[in-house]
Amino acid sequence: RGNTGTLTNMNQVNATAAGKIGQALSFDGDGLERVDMGDVLDLTSNFTLAAWFLPNPNPSDSPYVLAKRGAAQGYNIWIQTGTNNIAFIDGAGAIIDTGHDSTMGQWQHVVFVVDSSGTTLTGYKNGVAGSPKTITAVPANAVPLYIGFRSGGNTNNDFKGVIDDVRIYNRALSASEVLELYNSAASPTPPPPSADTQAPSAPAGLAATAISSSQINLTWSASTDNVGVTGYRVYRGGTQIATVTTISYSN
Repeated sequence: RGNTGTLTNMNQVNATAAGKIGQALSFDGDGLERVDMGDVLDLTSNFTLAAWFLPNPNPSDSPYVLAKRGAAQGYNIWIQTGTNNIAFIDGAGAIIDTGHDSTMGQWQHVVFVVDSSGTTLTGYKNGVAGSPKTITAVPANAVPLYIGFRSGGNTNNDFKGVIDDVRIYNRALSASEVLELYNSAASPTPPPPSADTQAPSAPAGLAATAISSSQINLTWSASTDNVGVTGYRVYRGGTQIATVTTISYSN
């Protein structure tokens, strides 16, 4: 999209590390290291922040995975000091606990979705949504968008660990889109397109069993493929509601 980042206080060769998807950037957390995107992507509502990251244990710090905020408020993905809560700081400077904790030393996928009103935030970790939170809408600002740091921060705000596949959307992703984004990297890397040109067979034998007035269990026959079947998309009324790796779904 023409949003080019510049490595600051980082050496590209030394900073390149094995990522969740191919290669990623490693931050040592002690030299104000960051990717400087400049003043881009001033989003105040109807947007999504997403990233894979693997933090190293250091509970005394308050690192930013990404941030477009400084003295002026903005948007961010932040790990709260001492608690490891994955948090968001809203337009009033309030700390919004998304209900998810960071798992130190492990890869995790975090997504923050802000709705069209700019006042509701839903946080996801590894495809699972927390309870929606009411926030004060974030304002546009003139500070740079950083990966691994925030404007005006100090070394306590440096991220320590590895960050991969940072994505910022100018729309609110749906729950099914968030899950699909997580599953696309959480599952083993699929073979390249040239290695698998045969489509799997269509699933058949769909059966529905009413369990109660509000629950229907679905089952179907497995699809087959010359390489492998990684999952099934479940639709209701033409809208995708789930992605599953088994041959059943409880609706």
